[in-house]
Amino acid sequence: MPERLLFNHERPMTVICAYTDGAATWIGSDTYGIATGGIPMEVGKKWYGAHGWAFGHCGDAYVADLFEEEAETLFAELRRPLEFVWRAREMFERAGLKASYREGETVGNWQNSGILVRAGSIWDIDDNLAVTSIPGGRLHARGSAGCEAKSAAYGYARAMRKAKPRTRILPLELINVAIDCAIEFDVNIRGKWMDWLGPGDGEISVRWPRIGAV
Repeated sequence: MPERLLFNHERPMTVICAYTDGAATWIGSDTYGIATGGIPMEVGKKWYGAHGWAFGHCGDAYVADLFEEEAETLFAELRRPLEFVWRAREMFERAGLKASYREGETVGNWQNSGILVRAGSIWDIDDNLAVTSIPGGRLHARGSAGCEAKSAAYGYARAMRKAKPRTRILPLELINVAIDCAIEFDVNIRGKWMDWLGPGDGEISVRWPRIGAV
């Protein structure tokens, strides 16, 4: 039986971050997964994108493979986040995955979640595939260290504004601080990857960091 990588749910292991100023969107993640038996493995970026959209994934490695393989189809002519959710659910079902249901529940839990972005917009996608729009001007994070990441970015921004009121805080600074905090407080989180999507930007890179026109 092949080893199964678990990014988030069965073992602590993921941080996914995103920030938008309403025009561009900056994204980041750690770069490790945990194999069966608790062995850390380098897996690279946890964001998958095409056609100006990107999705940061928290969950099983098999599902991550699906997002990577099906990115072109998932994002082709995508007009709104709900369409992405419908396509993702169809992808899961074609792959033989099934949602779990507790007694009395009508909406299934897929045990995979993440953050959907395009230039100027961020949406949270939870385990039930519910979509929530995230306002600009604040860092959003998911994963086992998501709360720590958001707290670190908020604390850093507040401290910097108090100490240096006229200093502009670059979005990649917030992403960097958030991932560093996750690495510090979750022993299984390692590595760092960051990028950004600007207006008219059709792809995300695999380099760290691509500063671009920030």
